[in-house]
Amino acid sequence: MFKKIGVAIIYFYQRFLSIILKNVLGVSSFCKYDLSCSEYTKKKISEKGLFVGSALGFKRITSCI
Repeated sequence: MFKKIGVAIIYFYQRFLSIILKNVLGVSSFCKYDLSCSEYTKKKISEKGLFVGSALGFKRITSCI
């Protein structure tokens, strides 16, 4: 159940919030990874659960900063 909620939140981000970030705020859509961080996080949440998958996604996102 928690996996589905986590994946749904990321889906919402991908469909709505990322568009706002790119178009309104001018955030770059450049990604150094082949699989975007949001797709990677969705995959890891599905495989390893909400907490571990989220932690792995957070680690990946912070690797770009």
